[in-house]
Amino acid sequence: MKFKKGELVCLSASGKKVKENRGYETGFGMVMDFIESYLWPYKVRWFGYNPQGSRFIRMKEYEIKRFKVKK
Repeated sequence: MKFKKGELVCLSASGKKVKENRGYETGFGMVMDFIESYLWPYKVRWFGYNPQGSRFIRMKEYEIKRFKVKK
């Protein structure tokens, strides 16, 4: 498990290429849960615009990276 619960994340370059993640390029998320046996183990609560209307999205590790505040 690379990301811990409560950590802020955003889409990685690979995550932006995934068609299902379209619309999540802006904003950030918070890791809410991790279930290793799931195909998409990270449950992320997304803040900002999302096209599907859901606040939660399941993601794989390669799709997300740690969120860094721009100075």
